[in-house]
Formats: sequence, C-alpha cells, structure tokens
Amino acid sequence: MDLPKFHLNLRTPDKTFFDGEVNSVKLETALGQTEIFSNHAPLIGSIGFSRVIVRAGEHETDFLIRQGLVFVDALQNTVSMLAYYCEEFAEVDPATIAEYTKLILEKFKDKKDLNKYQLTFLEDQKVSAEKMLEVVQTHENSKQQKK
Repeated sequence: MDLPKFHLNLRTPDKTFFDGEVNSVKLETALGQTEIFSNHAPLIGSIGFSRVIVRAGEHETDFLIRQGLVFVDALQNTVSMLAYYCEEFAEVDPATIAEYTKLILEKFKDKKDLNKYQLTFLEDQKVSAEKMLEVVQTHENSKQQKK
C-alpha cells in the first residue's frame, strides 16, 4: 500500500534538485535523525550535513546536503529544503571531496587574515566535508564487499 504523498522542494540558491510529490523524506537535522511523512507536524530545522533519502512510490533518490534548512508546512502539506550545497549521492566524487578538504586546510594556515565568521564557516565546511567523505567511502566499501 502506498503512503499518502506531500510536495517536496529541495534546492540550493542556484539549482532545484527535486520538486515533486513524495511519500517520505529521511534526513538528519541538528537535533537528530527524522523521517517526514504526509501531514507531518510543523517543523523548522537546521542541517549541518545530511544524507537525504527521498522516497516516491517504489523509487528512492539519495542526496548529500550541507548547511541547510528544512521547513515543514503542515497546512499546505509541503516540505521545503534549502541548502548551501546539494548533490545526488551517485554523483559525488570522493576525490573532489578530499580536494575540497585540502583547500579548507590551506585556508586555515592563514588564520590571521580571517575574521571570526570566516573561521567558523571554514570549520563547519571542514566537518561537513569530512562527514561526507566518510559516508561516501563507507558506501563504496559496502558495494565492494557485496561483489
């Protein structure tokens, strides 16, 4: 039996990654892991880093997002997610993440040239990139073990 549907909009400032009807969305907010279904209670949450699993019928799509917000509008039965970074899980390249982490570490070498906001932003990006790399590598390892 199919679960009731609701509308999901997942986007970054420059691109819409998903805009359509879904049965559920699983993600991790700053307060912990949650799964959203149709007619969910109102929610506003912040996201540092999360793997987002979108289910629509038998179809499932995975995304990785960093630095975002999730809004559940119970009256409209909609969920909006706005993220600084979003990528479909299958498209994420571990080498690119490692290179980004290296770039962040290079920026930390010039701490005296950075203000408090920039340092906090870079630290958040470093933590998110490390988590993202860990998730992708764990997924790759489990795929290889199944072969």
